[in-house]
Amino acid sequence: ACGLVSDGDLAFDAGHGLIRALNWNSVGQNVRVNLDLTGTSGAVGDLGTGYQVTGTLTIREGATVASARGTLGYKGGSTGTATVDSVGSTWTCSNELHVGDYGNGTLNIINGGKVSTTSTYLGSYAGAMGTVSVDGAGSTLTNSGTLFVGSSPYLGGPAPIPLAGNGALNITNGSTV
Repeated sequence: ACGLVSDGDLAFDAGHGLIRALNWNSVGQNVRVNLDLTGTSGAVGDLGTGYQVTGTLTIREGATVASARGTLGYKGGSTGTATVDSVGSTWTCSNELHVGDYGNGTLNIINGGKVSTTSTYLGSYAGAMGTVSVDGAGSTLTNSGTLFVGSSPYLGGPAPIPLAGNGALNITNGSTV
């Protein structure tokens, strides 16, 4: 697989790299996913966490991760949290980044971490909550397009209640957006 949006905890750092074998084993489930985010096995797909329930994504220690689309908190009732931590740690989404699509999403960019995307959506749909916190010198969120807060991407911008979710953007301690 060249992309993954799941419930689980993923870490990309000096010890974990960008190629991972992930196993989910429980009653009625025996799944193995070979995840390759290097781009050598084809186009890189979507990446995210909090598909139906809860998950975390951590990018740290100078890891550079690329995905087509980023999703945190996809389905209603789900919670997805991503942290991009430390200088040299980056997450680049060549398409959109959704923080709180139908569920709850949180993105923390700290200690010089960087995230770049075409457009960012915080709290896309009713019941969703999307929060982005950018904290510390050198920490950056870059959009080449638009930053939507409490907007549905399919309505072309700010959506009337009850279609829109809720969003918050926190920029502190010398960080930039």
